[in-house]
Amino acid sequence: MGKALPEGVRRRIRLFEWQARLFLGFSAPIHSEDRRILERVIFPYFSKEDEAQIILSVGCEFYTRHYSQLITCAEFWTMEPDPAKARWAATHHIEDKLENLHHHAKPSYFDVIVCNGVYGWGLNDRESCEIAFNNCFNCLRPGGALIIGWNDVPERRPFPLDELHALNRFLKWNFQPLQAWRYLTDTSYRHTFDFYKKPMEKRDFHR
Repeated sequence: MGKALPEGVRRRIRLFEWQARLFLGFSAPIHSEDRRILERVIFPYFSKEDEAQIILSVGCEFYTRHYSQLITCAEFWTMEPDPAKARWAATHHIEDKLENLHHHAKPSYFDVIVCNGVYGWGLNDRESCEIAFNNCFNCLRPGGALIIGWNDVPERRPFPLDELHALNRFLKWNFQPLQAWRYLTDTSYRHTFDFYKKPMEKRDFHR
């Protein structure tokens, strides 16, 4: 058998494949363990939940273009401040920062909010995080779920998430398919998923 290609060569080949797929109008997913967990475990779980009918995914990139095909709910929304990335957005799309979600969505509107690769990748200071996750709390229905995906490495962890007052408003949720409220994936960048739920209230809101 021949020798394995060097990692640098493999990366260039993968980049060429992504560019070719995008040029041809196809999706270009990333094949990594954290993406496998997100796309084959987390998304399918909510696709089977009758109560998860309105889902917001924060952040758009070329490798998220196919998410609308993975999530079969009544309304799938995306949110991204960069207008150049709108080409990878869902039909329902908000062009703005998560800190401004309250300007675009009514209280208790969403059933699920997925915030993957945002904290530590632009959402970096405490004040912005407090505002953003308070918005998530207010725009989720009682019992709604918030999933935060982040890299547990110093350069992408500006401060401990557990210190945020906004997240203390949520309940830590033991996500059954992974048997944990915080799940560390087998990746060199220690990508981690945190699962939260907004507490139920005596009376649910009517949309």
